[in-house]
Amino acid sequence: MNKIFFNFAWLLIASLGFAGCDDDSAGESDEFDSDVVTPDSSSDVETDTPTEDAASGHEDDGGSQQIEDAASADSGTDAGLKSKAAWIEVALNPRSAIYRVGAESRLTATAYTPNGKTILLPLTWHVEPQDFAEISEDNVLTFKEEGQGYVYACNLDVCGFAAFYVDAGLPVLTLYSPERGEILGGNNSRTIQVRGNVKDSGGSPQVYVNDIHAELGADGMFSVDLPAHFGINWIEVKANDGVNSNSVSDYRAVLWAPDYLKPNGNVLTVGNAISLRVDQSLLDSDLIPDPSEQRFSEVAQVITKLLSLVDVSHLLPSGTVIQSDSFRLSIDGVDLKTPDIDLSIVQNGLELFVRLPDVRLYTSGEAQSMSLDGYISASVAAFVTLKMGVQDGEIKIEMGDNDIGIAIESISGQNLEDEAAAALVSSLGTTLRQNLLSTINDMVQSAVGDMLPNLLQASIHSAMQSIASIPFNLDLQSLLRSSSLHVEGNLPSLALQLSMKPQKIDYARHETALVSVNAVMQHASTVTPPYDDPGVPALGSMAVNAVEGDGFGASIRLELLNGLLHELWRGRLLELSVDGLPAISHLALSARLPPLVVPKEDGDSLLELQIGELMLDMTLMQGSAKSALNLRMGLGVVAGTDENGKIKFELSFDGDPEMDLTLLESTGTVTEANVRSVLHTVWTLLSSFLPKMMNFELGSIAIPADQLQTYLPNLKGLALEPDFGDGLFVRDGRIRLEGGLDVSLTVDEAP
Repeated sequence: MNKIFFNFAWLLIASLGFAGCDDDSAGESDEFDSDVVTPDSSSDVETDTPTEDAASGHEDDGGSQQIEDAASADSGTDAGLKSKAAWIEVALNPRSAIYRVGAESRLTATAYTPNGKTILLPLTWHVEPQDFAEISEDNVLTFKEEGQGYVYACNLDVCGFAAFYVDAGLPVLTLYSPERGEILGGNNSRTIQVRGNVKDSGGSPQVYVNDIHAELGADGMFSVDLPAHFGINWIEVKANDGVNSNSVSDYRAVLWAPDYLKPNGNVLTVGNAISLRVDQSLLDSDLIPDPSEQRFSEVAQVITKLLSLVDVSHLLPSGTVIQSDSFRLSIDGVDLKTPDIDLSIVQNGLELFVRLPDVRLYTSGEAQSMSLDGYISASVAAFVTLKMGVQDGEIKIEMGDNDIGIAIESISGQNLEDEAAAALVSSLGTTLRQNLLSTINDMVQSAVGDMLPNLLQASIHSAMQSIASIPFNLDLQSLLRSSSLHVEGNLPSLALQLSMKPQKIDYARHETALVSVNAVMQHASTVTPPYDDPGVPALGSMAVNAVEGDGFGASIRLELLNGLLHELWRGRLLELSVDGLPAISHLALSARLPPLVVPKEDGDSLLELQIGELMLDMTLMQGSAKSALNLRMGLGVVAGTDENGKIKFELSFDGDPEMDLTLLESTGTVTEANVRSVLHTVWTLLSSFLPKMMNFELGSIAIPADQLQTYLPNLKGLALEPDFGDGLFVRDGRIRLEGGLDVSLTVDEAP
């Protein structure tokens, strides 16, 4: 009933009760109450003055005075058979805001004279509405019907009353949709429809769906459209009868995604699972590296260092002696000095410009009886176009005949013992000069056109090999037995291979090069999902919003992590039956929905692990119970390299999980509180293996020493290590890592 109307009715009846009522309203009983006797007229002892509420017919629950029987009546009352009550106070004991149908309450009444003294008078009792309650001979009120009623005690035309409210119990709530564990989405719908019915024998029931008030039809039907969110959607429906604050509730966990990736037999493919981005800023450098430096963060510095380490003797033609009938010149050594490097991202690969302003060829020999001992200096410029694309899952570097150009800007004899010999070298058109130009051209061709592309190809190959094949082998039997949980039972195992290969490269000239990598997950044996398989929940487009960064970036599509969790679920690793857990003699666990990772909208964590409709069938000391568990857990992300140069991507749990439990069935004395008390054990069981399906340990990105020997015999190792620092965030359904790329060289300094 509307509270305003209820208060108004109370005041109206109170005013009528104070004014009195006629004999008809006093009921049909003309008999004195068996506990009321005619008072002794000589007794005239005052009692405490009643409160204003008592005067108006409202009982004071804590201090109502009662009419006693003749044997125990207090002598402090007004006497006289002809006395008349000024007002009457009625009380119910016990007093409750709401009574259940069939409950009982004892009635007492106290009559007062105009001067506030109590007086013993004969009373008659009745109830309005008449069918709402019954009054026994010993003044016990039994409640019969739902709704608000009043019990009256009357003497002649003066009546007092007490109000009461009767409720048969909580309303009956029925949910028709969504079903428990239902899989939704994939059909352009962005809402979840919640439909149900509520029935109540009295009152005005109220229904709330996730705290949204639902309008009820005449038949108690309701329908609410909730906005759908990617992942597990938790839906709570509450209903009350509009009077009692207690409510009945029902709970649903449903999975929603705009799209789903379907596996093909034992194989699941996630397109564009990882994107690797190289920014132009990583290639640029205005700094000349320190000769002693062996760790670099810019590619141009690396190339400069590598050229300074080149063993030029490997770059010279097989004959290091240039001779003719008129001269003989031996090149005894070469020093490329410090080159100028310019490396740019272009539409189909990279452009490399190398300028060697002071190439020195240390010489000996003679020409026309003139000494050629000393050195010859040359200024050389080279331009190389490296075309890079994906062929058969591998990144290939190609360079055609027209993709390299070498220009010798100047050549002169320096520090030669004979000035005439120096002039001979510097003079255009001489045979000696032409032979020197050819030798320098071949040397630069080997260094810039062969060595650098080969090293770049080897670096890319090593990087791709680090993610080419990652095994996920989980044996829960041995894993759990080696943990703090000593359990018994037949536990499942999983053998899954994750393979990743480049799909394509997209270029933005002078900005970025973006490598898209596909992921393929394959089981070693046939798997059968425990329930209908929805596929991997997908946020939608595979496209990456490539924005130029500050060096190097990587992004991991959430579908890669969710694909691994999906395959764990499809491989039945969440179908467990174990004995011997603390406080749980037996536990059968079954996940109706695959677990998944979603972006976290608030808090410190980047991501959230969700597990919906995890069915628990457990045997406890008090009995057995079947429950549905839904949990959420914050996840932190760590990415980088360890002390051995291995690349790691790890997800860690933040804090304690948020768990919602619905007790479905129970035997013995098991309560929901009993089940909740052992949920930490269930979580310990799950957390012992779930992170292993979301953590990667990749090999180091390194070029083997044997691939460096041809040109760089003193270089014993070249390794690449991404450095992401704190540059982690989640955007557009991807975990994005921003940072740089460190290149470390291991150089043999021995002469």
